Amino acid sequence: MTAILELNDFELTLYQNAERLYHAPAMAIVSDQDLSFGEAARREFRLFPRQANQQYFAKLNAEPLSQPSRAATNNADLVYLHLKELQQLCDDQLVLAVPGNLSGDQLGVLLGIAQEAGFTIKGFVDSAVAALAENAAPAAVYYLDIHLQHSVLTELSVGDEVKRIRAEEIRDCGVSNLIDGWVNVITDRFVSKTRFDPLHTADTEQQLYNQVHDWLHGAHLHPELSVVISHGGSERSVEVPLSDLEAKAQLRYRKIVEVLPAASHLMISARTAKVPGLARALKDAGHSVEPLTANAVGDGVRRNLARIIGNGEQLRLVNSLPHEHDAPTALPATPVPAATHLLDGHTAFALNHHSTLRYEDRAGEAWLLPGDGVSLNGKTLEHATRLQPGDVIADGSRSFTAISVDG
Repeated sequence: MTAILELNDFELTLYQNAERLYHAPAMAIVSDQDLSFGEAARREFRLFPRQANQQYFAKLNAEPLSQPSRAATNNADLVYLHLKELQQLCDDQLVLAVPGNLSGDQLGVLLGIAQEAGFTIKGFVDSAVAALAENAAPAAVYYLDIHLQHSVLTELSVGDEVKRIRAEEIRDCGVSNLIDGWVNVITDRFVSKTRFDPLHTADTEQQLYNQVHDWLHGAHLHPELSVVISHGGSERSVEVPLSDLEAKAQLRYRKIVEVLPAASHLMISARTAKVPGLARALKDAGHSVEPLTANAVGDGVRRNLARIIGNGEQLRLVNSLPHEHDAPTALPATPVPAATHLLDGHTAFALNHHSTLRYEDRAGEAWLLPGDGVSLNGKTLEHATRLQPGDVIADGSRSFTAISVDG
C-alpha cells in the first residue's frame, strides 16, 4: 500500500488508506543525549534554543547545524532522521506531495534522503495541484499555503485538468513569524498590566509560546486570547483582543496581497484558514477566498495515485491532474456575513457554546457539520455548510436560528 507525505514544515502530514497517521511540525531538538521531533520538540523549543532546529525541510541541503551533535551535523541529517521516524509508521512505498517553491536540486536531495531512510519513492506531485484536483474551482485560481517561515502562492489553470502555472515563495510570512509578533504583543500586555516579563525565563517563555500555538490551532470564535503564566508559585494572566493580534499581522498579510492580481480567486489550505485575520485581509483587498478541507491534498493524491505513479519506470514531478468538477458559482460582490450566534427563543449564545452541534472553523467562520438528526433550513445536512444569518438549524426536537452579532 502506498503512503502519502504532504511536505509542509508547519504540518508534516502522513496518510495511508485515507487515514492520517502523522501530523506535526518539522521541528527538532538535537543533543548528544537526546533527539526529539514534531510536537514533542515544539513544546520544548524555547527551553533548548541552541539545540532547536526548524528549517531543515525548507532548506533541504547540507548546511551545518548551529549546534551539531553526534546524531546530526547538518540539515540533511535532520531530514533523514525525521523521515526514519515516519518510516516506522507506514508501508515503505511513498508518494511525496511537495510545494511548488522547491527547486529541482532540492527535490533530488529529498529523493536521495528518503531512499536512504528506507522509503521506495513512487512519485512526486505538486501540493497545490493535488489540493484542487478533487475540488470545484474557476478557470483561473490561486492556492495559498502557509509554512513555518514563508507562504507559498501557486497560480493554477483549471479545465479538464488542473495545472500549475507558477509558484512564488513569500518570505517572512510564515507561522513562526506571525507567532513571534503575537508573542511580542502579549508580552507588552503582561509588562504593562502585571510588571512581569514572560520572556525573562525559558520556562515562562515556553508556556507563552505553547498557549499561542494551541490558540492558533483552535477555533477563533472568541473575541480575545487569554494567557496564563505560572511562575514562582503564582499565576499571572492577561487577555488580548483578537483585533490587536490581527493588527500586528497586517504588514505580513499585505505582502501576500501585494503579489496578487486584482479580484483574484483564492483556494486556501485549512491551516492557512486558521490564521486569524488573514482571510479577512484578503477579502478586504477585493479577493474571493475559499477554504479547503484539512485532507484536501491527501484526498487529491489518493484518488489520482495511478496518474501520479505512472508506469513506475521513471520518477517525475506531476504538475497537472484530471479535474472533473464544475466551476463554483461566482461569489457575490458583497459577501453575506457569517453567523456568529444561535438564537434559542429570546436567548442568543455563541456557536461554540452549543454542546451537541459540531462546527469546523474555516478562516474564522463557522461551518456546520453533519450529525444525527441535524437539518438545515428543513433539509438533512449532508456536508459541511457555512452558516449565514437566517439559517434555521434543527437538532432533534430543538430548533435554532443563526444570527450575526457584531463585536
